[in-house]
Amino acid sequence: IAESNFTNEVQLSPNPEIEKGRVGINWTESSSPNLTSYKLLRSTSEPSNSEFYYSNPSYPAYKTLDKSTLVYQDTQVAGGSTYYYRVCSVASNNEIWCGNILTVIVP
Repeated sequence: IAESNFTNEVQLSPNPEIEKGRVGINWTESSSPNLTSYKLLRSTSEPSNSEFYYSNPSYPAYKTLDKSTLVYQDTQVAGGSTYYYRVCSVASNNEIWCGNILTVIVP
């Protein structure tokens, strides 16, 4: 994972929209001038911050999203389950910056 020279990297909002069968998440825009896409990671087991990143084969990207996308509606969730989300920004020079991990419990 590359260290960022930018002060405003991707951070998931701590207040997701949670409803039965749906989780709505949003994040801050990357300030990288070379941004090409976002990689959304999702896990059902609690990951450590150091292992939950895009290039770790144990946590492949759940979704690849356009660089203009700052909101995602996850409709593939089950009630009573806990999900862990993280968004990584990917630059054209293959540098990757990953933000915070968000824990969501679906009712």
